[in-house]
Amino acid sequence: MIEPERSAGSGPLVQSKILNEEILAERRAQIIAAASELFLRKGFHQTSIREISSAVGWHMGTLYLYISKKEDVLYLITQSMMDAFSAVLQRLPPEPDPALALRKAAEAYFAAVRDMRREMKLLYRESASLAPEHRQELRRSELSSEKVFADLIREGIERGAFKPVDPNLYGHTFIALAHMWALKGWAIWPRVPFEDFLDHQLGILFDGLLLDGSAYNHYRPTTPTTPPPPPARRAH
Repeated sequence: MIEPERSAGSGPLVQSKILNEEILAERRAQIIAAASELFLRKGFHQTSIREISSAVGWHMGTLYLYISKKEDVLYLITQSMMDAFSAVLQRLPPEPDPALALRKAAEAYFAAVRDMRREMKLLYRESASLAPEHRQELRRSELSSEKVFADLIREGIERGAFKPVDPNLYGHTFIALAHMWALKGWAIWPRVPFEDFLDHQLGILFDGLLLDGSAYNHYRPTTPTTPPPPPARRAH
């Protein structure tokens, strides 16, 4: 897993009075699960620390053993999601074919967004409430995922598979198009299965990447990436 960079001597971003790492991780997972439901239902600002502790089944004093303020809880939720994205990408086995490696990374990332779509909506809705140091760390975490895509694209360019695009810009584009499943789900889910959404988005991305005549053109979509026009209206 990619570990986000931190300044030397900065210490943990969420202070805890519990030193046992195993217990700390277990208890914070409980906090994340309970608080996620509350924040999604009521919103961050409308949820109190007392409600979080009650949802976990603890006294407030117990909760403060693991956090020092409510903003810490929001950070734990968002960072656990970003850690999961990084872990998904880092678990991918080496793949010598640059186009296939990029496709597998994209499929894994898109699937992770699908599985954490509720947490993703929470991240976008409430990220402005994060403490400044937490927002900075969150950006670093997303950049670590973007770097995986950018490095794969850069390798594909060097090996003659891809056009000489901006790898970092394309890396962010992969992430943004994946996030659409969570952010535009109200419009997409009722009529488009996830597999079709994935093929559509990857078709757009690979159409812009693959060189004409490339040996890797078998990754180019065989179906149009734009929807067909609506049927003509019948004359009355």
